[in-house]
Amino acid sequence: MYYRFIKNIYRIKNLRRKIQTVTSLSEVEDLLQHTESIHRTSPEQAMNFARTWFYLPKVEENHDPRSEEYIAIQKKNYEAFSGKPWGTFDMVAQDERIKFDSLAGLYPYAAKNNKLVGGHLQRTGYWMSHMQLKAPDRIIEFGAGSAEFATFLSLSGFNVLATDISETYVDVIRRKAQLLNLPLQTERVDMARFQTKDKFDVAIFCESFHHSSNFLSLLDTLKEILAPGGRVYLCGEPITYYPYPWGVRTDGESIWMARRFGWLELGFDKFYFKNLVASAGWRFMSASNKSIDHAASVICLTRND
Repeated sequence: MYYRFIKNIYRIKNLRRKIQTVTSLSEVEDLLQHTESIHRTSPEQAMNFARTWFYLPKVEENHDPRSEEYIAIQKKNYEAFSGKPWGTFDMVAQDERIKFDSLAGLYPYAAKNNKLVGGHLQRTGYWMSHMQLKAPDRIIEFGAGSAEFATFLSLSGFNVLATDISETYVDVIRRKAQLLNLPLQTERVDMARFQTKDKFDVAIFCESFHHSSNFLSLLDTLKEILAPGGRVYLCGEPITYYPYPWGVRTDGESIWMARRFGWLELGFDKFYFKNLVASAGWRFMSASNKSIDHAASVICLTRND
């Protein structure tokens, strides 16, 4: 009943926002093809069009979210959205290529858009201000990308290890650290398979936790690498009220990103996620400020034991 209620809420919201709701994968494919045709002349207009439609899949409420049947549905959706086999998103992430000539060439500055940069700085400031950090805390950031957040932390006196699955991004982080003369450490690693004898005070995910298909294993990994009293911060993650427990996100923009880049974009229902982390031995606390933007949110996980 809960997810039926949320689905109805989505239908009403989409109607008010003039967002087209579709319920079949064939309709999704037609919309993806149309988005592709727009992209040939204007990538910006293609993205704007992708934001005007939403796929509302049927969710069998009797399916256990951990069951093979449920996971098979998510695999089918990803393969339909991306046009690629399930599991290839890890290779996509490893093979990402970006140019790095200066800091101005990295996200968000490369866009040369003051609103984009301003919004990024606002939510980054919100994330940092809601973290209980004390220098020189030992911090690890997973899926750091170009390590914009890890750079701020290192500049602020924290002992930071920035990790990513992409060798390209790890190289970018190293070069940034050298350029800024920062003691920012780096390591290439799959976040769910990270192993270390060291213990960290804090683990951080900035819009990266939702890229992991092994999020259950990841929650266990975090227990092993954190020191007593350690904390996990999930920043800007798509953990909200969804019409399904967890799965490949079905808004047009996320579907389009899967098709264009092969990215895995997962979303989690907040009610489900809170129960999930509780069963894994974590306490859940959250804060958000929607007046900044939807990504101005911080979830803090602490160990029960």
